[in-house]
Amino acid sequence: MKKAVKASKAALAKRNAPCATKDQVFEVVSDGRDDSGLRLSAGDEYRVMDCDGDAVQIEVPCGADNPYFVSAGFLRSVSGFPTEDADSVNGQ
Repeated sequence: MKKAVKASKAALAKRNAPCATKDQVFEVVSDGRDDSGLRLSAGDEYRVMDCDGDAVQIEVPCGADNPYFVSAGFLRSVSGFPTEDADSVNGQ
């Protein structure tokens, strides 16, 4: 029972954790297209507006359909977006 309570508290804390990358601007280093059709090209930039787990809300300057909702995995594949492990190592 204690393990279940501990696991539940840890999951809740992670879910309610603030978005460590909120308001950060990242530069795209390789072209990519996500499942929703958003295309990012090397040299583009985006700003993280919010995040929840793997879902990240971003703003692309001059983007016609801002904001965009993409996966953290997609952002990692086209930019220097940090991994979850990097956030936890840095204490974020």
